[in-house]
Amino acid sequence: MGVLDWNEMAQVPAELILLPASAPVSIYAFSYWSRVTAVPIMILRHHRPVYRIVPEGFLDELYVDPDDKHLRFTPPLGTLWRDGEKGRFCGSLADRALGILDPILRRVPMTRPYALSCCVRYILDHLDAGGYGAFWNSNFAAVMALHAEGFSAQHPAVQHLLTAIDTCLWEDTLGIRMQVTIGPVWDTALMAMGLLETGLADSRMELTAQWFKSRQILETQGDYRVRNQMLAPGGWPFQYCNSHYPDTDDTLVALMTIIMHTPSDVTSQSCIRAIDWLLGMQCYDGGWACFDLNNDHRYLNLFPFGQGNQFYDPSVPDITGRILECLGMVLSILSSPATKRGSTFVNTFHYQRIQQACRRGILFLDSVQETGTGIWGSRWHINYLDGTSSVLCGLMSVRVFFEDDQQIKETIERMIVCPLAWLKSTQNADGGWGEDVASYSDATKAGRGVSTPTQTAWALMGLLSHLPPTDSAVIRGVQYLVKTQTGSPVSEEVGAGIGAGPGATWTQKEYVSVGFPDILWLDYASSRHGYPMIALGRWLHEMKRKS
Repeated sequence: MGVLDWNEMAQVPAELILLPASAPVSIYAFSYWSRVTAVPIMILRHHRPVYRIVPEGFLDELYVDPDDKHLRFTPPLGTLWRDGEKGRFCGSLADRALGILDPILRRVPMTRPYALSCCVRYILDHLDAGGYGAFWNSNFAAVMALHAEGFSAQHPAVQHLLTAIDTCLWEDTLGIRMQVTIGPVWDTALMAMGLLETGLADSRMELTAQWFKSRQILETQGDYRVRNQMLAPGGWPFQYCNSHYPDTDDTLVALMTIIMHTPSDVTSQSCIRAIDWLLGMQCYDGGWACFDLNNDHRYLNLFPFGQGNQFYDPSVPDITGRILECLGMVLSILSSPATKRGSTFVNTFHYQRIQQACRRGILFLDSVQETGTGIWGSRWHINYLDGTSSVLCGLMSVRVFFEDDQQIKETIERMIVCPLAWLKSTQNADGGWGEDVASYSDATKAGRGVSTPTQTAWALMGLLSHLPPTDSAVIRGVQYLVKTQTGSPVSEEVGAGIGAGPGATWTQKEYVSVGFPDILWLDYASSRHGYPMIALGRWLHEMKRKS
């Protein structure tokens, strides 16, 4: 658009797509969200198109000095060296070298044209009903890249991508804005689990379970196969359709919804495929990532192209804890006499395979537990409140299956003491819990912030997993959720997405979810409604059991 100079952009040569997945730097070393963006940018970086369609002064507010619109990814090489940032120094030096080599690479016969054709092929091969990668930015970049490669605006692929972009538009009384993506799988699971936990689900929940089964990815081989070639599909994506990139977090909540509704479904073909997929996505360190496995290439963020993003998708405690909670639920159902009598799926091998995966997951969580406080951070939700709650719930779910494993039993008992005390210590005077986004850059702010219904629900779930429902901190947290629930639907101004129609909900303006820590914060409209329902439902269940 003429706002930035291509000469100031980081180098992303198209030949990168030709490197094997085993290379230290390849498109498969990138996280999914970086990969689907990088491939079209390789094409655009070659063609360097300029579309002067914006008025003068466009985006001036992004610059410290609007008269100096130069893009600076990193400090000068000399500054990086003096500051001891050797990694970023080497990354910037490599970027400079690629800039010098680019004119030569352009003239190598066949190589650059072949690389560009491979980029186009990757985009076209990864098109599905959600477009390309199911993000608006990946869809938009793909449109621009295909146009640069000579595709007309009327080409079916371009038209399909434009339609996918339109689905991300959100219009309300505040105007029109673009959503990063749309997540019906996550939203539906959160609401369904809220209804199931509270006991308020009715016969319509069967429709929800069938909808999940109809959305499960059972045919398309995703990019995860690069790291695990034997892994058959069986996961769910965040979106209506993102068949090449299912993720573990959405898979576990979809699976939990199905088996919470009908426990015997745990031995159905759908659930077996989901369980096998989750087990196959466990990383070498015993933890789970979101979209990839064994993708811990942190050095990629040392390159200028990696600035303002997170190029890796490593094992994280929040997802690992949630998967343990899910697998614990699976083991509980599988160990019941009725399931053992009626299923060919339940045998010693399957049971032990799940149990061994849980054991490795517990040891991973033990290895990444923070010293001193004993808490865990979260990659995908803010922050220590979510990470700590997810782990505590996971440990509670699986601990009964390690009564005869003295090492794991003692490890779990040791792991839960400090985080439970920490959760109690961070409770606010109003009975709720909150945590600011600043905790990602300043650990002293962990668990500190204005109370929110979502984060209060996380803390309650963590405490309830190991403490009685009559614990004073639990009671105060429940009281906070009860007294802050609205008496009627709310307007879009105090919480978009949820609130239309009869009933009551909770208001929340604070961001509690993460795109990239310290870079991009997300708002899932379902969080402030679904999580409090889950927490209150679990409290009611524990109170009934106690009585």
